[in-house]
Amino acid sequence: MRQTPDTGCLEARVQAYIEQPQSEWVTKSEAAARLGVSERTIDRRISRGELVKRRNSEGQVLVMLVPEPEADEHATTVAEIRATIATFDALIGELQRNQLAAKRLLSKLAK
Repeated sequence: MRQTPDTGCLEARVQAYIEQPQSEWVTKSEAAARLGVSERTIDRRISRGELVKRRNSEGQVLVMLVPEPEADEHATTVAEIRATIATFDALIGELQRNQLAAKRLLSKLAK
């Protein structure tokens, strides 16, 4: 069953897209190439309201593409987080060994 997008919702999305200065209109084939999908997938995304289209003066279908937001320069990757956790695990292990050695030393001194 084919879904039809809510017109009010679609109009709001179109307006939001239009207000973004970095968005651009490209041909359907260029949109497919940039997104790494087929033109049929572009058509499906348009039908679902995920992409916005219009026709130029020659009747050619243009698709609005909005670039992905740039990565925050302070963003941390999963790999970096895992490396940090591994470092902390190693430090905790070292502290536990030192604590055990200190307890043994204190026990010997107490005798």
